[in-house]
Amino acid sequence: MIPDIFVGKKIGVIGGHGGMGRWFSAFFRDLGLSVEVSDLDTAISNEELVLKSDIVILSTPMAVAVSLARKLGPLMSEEKLFVDFSSLKEEVVQAMVASSAAEVLGIHPMFGQYTASMQGQNVILTPGRGHLWTDPFHRLFEDAGAVVSVMDAATHDRHMAFVQSVTHLVTIATGAYMQQENMDPETACRVATPIFRLNVDFVGRLFALDLGLYEDLIARNPYAREVSSLFARVLADTSEILLDDKSVDKRQWMEGIKSFLGPFTGDALRETNEILNCRFSGKE
Repeated sequence: MIPDIFVGKKIGVIGGHGGMGRWFSAFFRDLGLSVEVSDLDTAISNEELVLKSDIVILSTPMAVAVSLARKLGPLMSEEKLFVDFSSLKEEVVQAMVASSAAEVLGIHPMFGQYTASMQGQNVILTPGRGHLWTDPFHRLFEDAGAVVSVMDAATHDRHMAFVQSVTHLVTIATGAYMQQENMDPETACRVATPIFRLNVDFVGRLFALDLGLYEDLIARNPYAREVSSLFARVLADTSEILLDDKSVDKRQWMEGIKSFLGPFTGDALRETNEILNCRFSGKE
């Protein structure tokens, strides 16, 4: 059931012809909500959309979202809600709060435009000003099957420095290594274990998508340098322990990590077995 607060409200999606803009426009419309979009090719302007909408969502690249927040914020009155879908939150949430009188709520869907549904997907909410809309969006997404978390923007961005920045750095570096060693994808797939084949798939997937997005996710995150440097030190230490250091009981050292991970290791084994069996059995 849609929370009552949404009844009679118009949602305006700026960047509504982009991948996530289309996804969420369809999601909201399927719930019976009123949605209108603006984009570079629409007759309605962003300013016009803001004035006629109760909820304004910025679904644009991060750099554009910040500049739009500053430009459109003065048109947002206190009874409206200002939202963004950016993958980083501190800068854009601060811009929405500083430039508008509206309630502000950052929303980070932790999935992409090719996801079939919200079922089982993570969504993070980062309240900026006011809490009138946090719980209704929490319930709306949870009812759609999402796993919803609420945190402040700074905590979110530091998590994303590892979850996104470091992860994408490693994937890009894997592609760079393949290029340097002249290991073309066909050769890599022919010598791959099932796990390595998935890694090669992820390399191909990243380079098939918008490279500007990954550039932003790495370069714009204020915590990325610190966290990536920490990861590099941990990688160097791990290599030293497993390759060279004869004073360390390697098995015991890895058992310590396993103990930290706890029961998740068993859950992860079952889940990855399902993924691998599906991937290599030809099933969808």
